[in-house]
Amino acid sequence: MADVNAKLMSSPLPYANADIPANWENRNILQVKIEVYSSGLRQACFVFNGQKSTVISWMSRDRLICSSYQAPDHEKLDLLDVAGEAPFRFSVHETRGGCEGTCGFLSAVEPGSDCPSLAGGPVRPYFLYSTRGSSCARWHRGDEYGIGDLFVVSVLMCDLNS
Repeated sequence: MADVNAKLMSSPLPYANADIPANWENRNILQVKIEVYSSGLRQACFVFNGQKSTVISWMSRDRLICSSYQAPDHEKLDLLDVAGEAPFRFSVHETRGGCEGTCGFLSAVEPGSDCPSLAGGPVRPYFLYSTRGSSCARWHRGDEYGIGDLFVVSVLMCDLNS
């Protein structure tokens, strides 16, 4: 499922667009994309319709345009808001049930999780992605998910001033 054509790019100005969330409603946001990379290869991707959204509302089931997963049933997806439910953040889940009962496609995980299955994870936030094609991964089963080393949120805007 890795995107072998993906290239890791860095901005010469770190956090050059950090003001986007603070001024979300004043921008013409078209799309928002979240991606997880591992060793420079894209492992998971979700694209959302960002038009007429807020800094929180863009991440919802009805706004999902497409994903890198083989047509997951969007009606089954329980797209949590950006804040998520600890220890999972930016989560795209099919079912929620705490540490042992959650089955998802992508999640940013807080360090120091109380979940026994995630104990011993990195001491910084880390990013889980399903390695099961069109099926969600049960986060308590280490053979169903990968751990990404880069989490990217991209915002496509239409510049009305040019």
